[in-house]
Amino acid sequence: MDDLDCLKLAGSAIGLNEVFFDSHLGRVGYIDRGVAWTEWNPLAYDGDAFSLAAKLKISVIQYNSFIVTSRRLCDGELLEVRVDNLASDNDSRQTRRAVTQCAALIGEREKHKVA
Repeated sequence: MDDLDCLKLAGSAIGLNEVFFDSHLGRVGYIDRGVAWTEWNPLAYDGDAFSLAAKLKISVIQYNSFIVTSRRLCDGELLEVRVDNLASDNDSRQTRRAVTQCAALIGEREKHKVA
């Protein structure tokens, strides 16, 4: 799954229906209440990732060499994402990626429930 697909699924998990890449601005965002374009990218911005984790009740655990995000669903299933945290990588970037990937899994589950 590429980053944009991941962002679309993560956005759908919190009710954002139209997450897209704006080629003119070179940024990812959504149309807020059908009126204003709003930049949104939890892969790039700590605040967006934190908000995503809080809204979806995603747990984050950082170890020395990897980060685990998880969420237990209503049916008892545990969704878990592990992202290796290499010494040369930025902890915040890897945490944002783990949160966004976990949210994308939640969005994917929701999409299949509706279909």
